[in-house]
Amino acid sequence: MIPGPHDPNQPSKIHLHYRLANDPSTPAEQLKSIAMAAECPILLSYLAANPSTPHTVLQTLADHENHNVRMGIVDNSAAKLEILTKLARDPSPDVRYSVAENHNIPAAILLELTNDDNPYVASRAERTLTRIRAEMGAEFTEISADKEEEQNLITLLIAEDNDFVRSLIRRSLNAHHRIVVVGDCGDGRSAVSEALKLKPNVVLMDIGMPIIDGVKATQMVKEALPDASIIMVTAREEAKYIHNAFEAGADGYFLKTSPLSELAQAVVTVAEGGKWLDPGISSTILRKCVNQISVTGMDPHAGGESVAEKTSLALEILNYEAERLANANKSNEALAVAKAALAVAIAQYGRDSKEAALQLANLAELHYKKEDYRSSESLMLQAIRNREDLLSNADTETDNLIDFLGKMSESAGNRQQAELYYSWSLRIRERLGDQNKVKEARARLASLLEGPDFEGEA
Repeated sequence: MIPGPHDPNQPSKIHLHYRLANDPSTPAEQLKSIAMAAECPILLSYLAANPSTPHTVLQTLADHENHNVRMGIVDNSAAKLEILTKLARDPSPDVRYSVAENHNIPAAILLELTNDDNPYVASRAERTLTRIRAEMGAEFTEISADKEEEQNLITLLIAEDNDFVRSLIRRSLNAHHRIVVVGDCGDGRSAVSEALKLKPNVVLMDIGMPIIDGVKATQMVKEALPDASIIMVTAREEAKYIHNAFEAGADGYFLKTSPLSELAQAVVTVAEGGKWLDPGISSTILRKCVNQISVTGMDPHAGGESVAEKTSLALEILNYEAERLANANKSNEALAVAKAALAVAIAQYGRDSKEAALQLANLAELHYKKEDYRSSESLMLQAIRNREDLLSNADTETDNLIDFLGKMSESAGNRQQAELYYSWSLRIRERLGDQNKVKEARARLASLLEGPDFEGEA
């Protein structure tokens, strides 16, 4: 009989080894020393399941002759993709079954096991995927029947200093059949070192991290791994953070207020060479253009007359009522009142008037508060489309962000939308007088308009 950790006949030193092997706080070097000296499969299985056990030790244990030791690795949250993939193809059906029943295993690996030669393993993998689907609900991404797509896996590194948020992101994205999380860390310095070691396709990067902030870490990763795509995942939606992130080389910007199910779509988009800007950020950028002229209260074509003096009493009452309802969490009623205010503004001042643009912006603001970002952006586009005086208040920071909206639209294949954003950027740059930026905007717009598949309006 192999003596266990609670065997009273076991020497005290061995008892200590069992405790250390089972303790995640044990230093990695000490765990490595225990692994080199240990022969007991039970002790080694504890080491295999310990998330602090070094990767090199896990690689060795993955080849151990005792299948119980190999099964211990399956429950190790720090086990990397290469080891989990190897265990999913282990000669022992018991090991493969252990992988198949673990709902924390990436869906990509479970998908492979649904075709296992052992029917028990295959059915177990099917049941686990069903359980994940039920637990994740709308956040679970349905598995594609396209076998070629299944093999095109996206490796992912998560850099997030909040342990709980990091675990939520990891579990959500591992449920996607093309995404496999290969590592995670909690500070910017570790993000850089892990990226250099793991060379993931995509890095999710928080901004506010200790030691090195996410923006600086993004710049460092991009300099060393220019082919890696980076998405900022943050609660910060201020324009300066967005601007700094993209200046550092980020390929996407995702707000933590958005559903996690959309994060998987963002990862796939940037992994395939596209760009991602959270719809809420698009609305923020466009609101800035409208709000700048709203704050001044001046119409450049009205001889200095204030907005308040040109706004009817009916509009003032409707706007006040819409705001009151919104503050009372009666969003649907607030939207109805805001739509009525828009109708009044159009009837009194015209569809292309500044007053109508401001009412569109108010309506967009209500959609934004409901986190209906797509409707918010659509309304903001209407507000700004025919109001060049709104663009005359845009600054360099706003121009950079609008230019990025154009790049994102172009990479997504929406070339008409890209033309609109590039045109706005050109108007802003012409007003600001930066001739190099003007030439750049004209060249980009000309390249877009001369494209072989462009079907924009004449």
